[in-house]
Amino acid sequence: MQRSTLFAAALLVAAAASPPPAGAQADEHRLPTASYAVSRIDRETQMLAAMRNQISEGEISMIAVSGLGPSERRMLTARRRSALRAAMDKATVASNDRANGESEDQNSLSEYVQRHHVDPSNVFAVAIQNQPDPQNPHVTLFYRR
Repeated sequence: MQRSTLFAAALLVAAAASPPPAGAQADEHRLPTASYAVSRIDRETQMLAAMRNQISEGEISMIAVSGLGPSERRMLTARRRSALRAAMDKATVASNDRANGESEDQNSLSEYVQRHHVDPSNVFAVAIQNQPDPQNPHVTLFYRR
């Protein structure tokens, strides 16, 4: 690889790893970090529970995390984990491309996670990006390995 290609790849990795600025939503080009999602766990869980439209399979990212800092671990109380699990059981995932926000082939977000060989109880945070389309948000799930 050429130096310029390696440099460009390094910049993309660094941009993806950095959290969004305070008070800003992550955009469609940059995935949020686990720390960002944990710090907003109550708000993001409520947003997931309140979703009326199905989530398209193509709009879900799952990120494995091997370790959390002490402040993040303190925020992940049993009540918050239980609320997240209930929201995942309620949210539906469209298994096919959907024409108008509906798909007959659907599962709960918990079932979707299980189909991808991840125990839903290992999911500890969610980040929902409403930009550029609030009706078709991108959902990022963070789970323990």
